[in-house]
Amino acid sequence: MEQFRKLNFSLQKQYVTAAVRKTVKPELPSLKANTPRNRGGLARAAGVQVQPPRTKGNPNKYGVKVLARIGFLRGKDPKGGKRAKKGYHAHLVELGVQRQAYRGTPFSIPWAINRKYQYLAPFVRRGSKLRPAAAILWHKRAVRGTGFFDKWWTGRSRAVLRKLTKALEDNLQKAIAHQARAAARRP
Repeated sequence: MEQFRKLNFSLQKQYVTAAVRKTVKPELPSLKANTPRNRGGLARAAGVQVQPPRTKGNPNKYGVKVLARIGFLRGKDPKGGKRAKKGYHAHLVELGVQRQAYRGTPFSIPWAINRKYQYLAPFVRRGSKLRPAAAILWHKRAVRGTGFFDKWWTGRSRAVLRKLTKALEDNLQKAIAHQARAAARRP
C-alpha cells in the first residue's frame, strides 16, 4: 500500500478496488455452501459489496481505502430488480435469541389483521362487538445461535488475506506500467 500511495490517485482507486473485488468475489460460493439451508432465504441473501474508494484528507498522502463486505445483504436487489434480499434475520441465526419472559401484558391487534397472522391464533382473546383481538405472549423461547459465519470466516480469513496481498502485488505492477505508459504519451 505504501507503493500504491506513490501513484496517481485515480490509478490507486482503479487498481486497489479491482484487487479487493477479485479477492472477495470468489469467496461467495463457499459462504453460500456453508449457510444452513433451513434458515429461510438466508442463502439467497448472501452477497458481496465493495464500497467505492474513500479518502480522508489528502489522497496522495493517505492513499485510498476500499471496504469490502461479504455476508448477508438486506434491502433492495442490487441489480435494480424488485426482489428484496431475505437476510434480515442473519444476526438471529448467527447469535441466537435469549429467552424473554413477558408479564402477560396484552397488545391490541385488529381482528382483520390478526387473521393474516395465524401463528397468533392460540394467543387471541375476542372482545366486544367490533371484535378487537388482544394477544398475550407469555414468553419467547430461546434459540441457540449456529455461529456458522464466525466459524466459516475464521477458517477462511488467512487465505483471503494471502490472496488479497497477492492481488495487490499483481495490480501494483500493472498500475506502475500504466503510469509509465501515460507518462510516455505526454509531451
